[in-house]
Amino acid sequence: MPGVGGGARIEKNDYPGAAMLDAKDWLKIGAAKFKSADYEGAIKDYNQALLLDPQSASAHCQRGNAFARLRVAQRALEDYNHAIRLDADSAEAHFNRADMRSRMGSTSGALEDYAWVVRLRPSDACARGKLGNAFYRLGQHQEALESYDEALRLDPAYAEVYSNRGLARHKLGDQVGAAADFAAAARWFAEKGDFALHKQAQGNLDKVLRLVG
Repeated sequence: MPGVGGGARIEKNDYPGAAMLDAKDWLKIGAAKFKSADYEGAIKDYNQALLLDPQSASAHCQRGNAFARLRVAQRALEDYNHAIRLDADSAEAHFNRADMRSRMGSTSGALEDYAWVVRLRPSDACARGKLGNAFYRLGQHQEALESYDEALRLDPAYAEVYSNRGLARHKLGDQVGAAADFAAAARWFAEKGDFALHKQAQGNLDKVLRLVG
């Protein structure tokens, strides 16, 4: 597994004209390998970028993404931490660290990062929705509801957020509102062809309707 802090240097004939490549070139090569799912190869290229430019927040962030795809969570987290130390306004690094923190069980840490993202990118509906999810998991259902409201203002066709807002409304005792959200979620999931989630939303709708009577 390629190391976090550097890695093997360029081998002779690995790339024609390798000695002429700069950090941005290695980032592009790494990005191409990442796109083709060669994550270990991408990490080696990001290592080369960091040898040439150790202060590249982008290289740390992209290498973190590759480690994340390989499920090497701690190394991914370390790279995201380093990227944010170098560039505190990197929305991508905050967003990806939030996802990683969530996967590692740190919901409060994820919430902190998603909050950063929505400050940096106020029109990011996905980040607003994920911020709502973090609030919900922490039992802060009113705050979750407000985040979901904003996400749906930005993207009125966001099926997952309708479903999650329905759960928040259910927890807050608003069964009529929850039913409306589950119905909207079921409709949008059906339109998108996601029939498993359509069935789940329809099941939640049926349960709430029984509560409403």
